Amino acid sequence: MGRVGLEWAYRLLHDPRRLFLRYCVEPWSLAPLAARELGAAFALRRRRQAD
Repeated sequence: MGRVGLEWAYRLLHDPRRLFLRYCVEPWSLAPLAARELGAAFALRRRRQAD
């Protein structure tokens, strides 16, 4: 599973009660924060290129 990048799925299947929040809910709650950071980085890059 590790070679193909699916060890997280194996772990989730074997211990869903403990890992469900970490693998299925938490990333969605962090997505808006990551999008905001990416937007700020792109805006800064555009400003630097315009100068």
